Amino acid sequence: MQKCIEINHEKMKKSFLVVGATVFAASALLMSCNSSANKVEDAQENVIDARNDMVEAEDDLAIANAEYLADVENYRVETNARIEKNKAMMANLRAKMNYGKEQTKEAYNKSIDALEQQNNDLQNKMDEYKADTNENWEQFKAEFNHDMQELENGFNSLGTNDIK
Repeated sequence: MQKCIEINHEKMKKSFLVVGATVFAASALLMSCNSSANKVEDAQENVIDARNDMVEAEDDLAIANAEYLADVENYRVETNARIEKNKAMMANLRAKMNYGKEQTKEAYNKSIDALEQQNNDLQNKMDEYKADTNENWEQFKAEFNHDMQELENGFNSLGTNDIK
């Protein structure tokens, strides 16, 4: 009987080992499947997140573009008002120049003509500007502001402080 118990004990050990190995293999297989399923699920979530990020980026870009175009339009309105003010100032300066020597009047009118040409050039420059990128716009605006300031300084050099 002892031998029977030993043989059964050996068989049980082998059975436990076989069952343990089978359970381990099955667990590993299930974990592998779960891992693959989780990877697919994670990848799908990443795709959804990427799509959402892209939509948000497109929305941000659309907002930035709308703000940029609004800035361009507002600047055009402000600039046109300054150009019209300059035209009125030139007409006023010409009307006031009815006194003095003829030579002085001629030089004064030539100066006003030069300012008028600068004003017209600025008007054309603004009218011809095509909104393309914000970077180009910022550069254009800086140059335009500089040119406009130079024009207004020209009015001041004629002895008027009405232009600011």
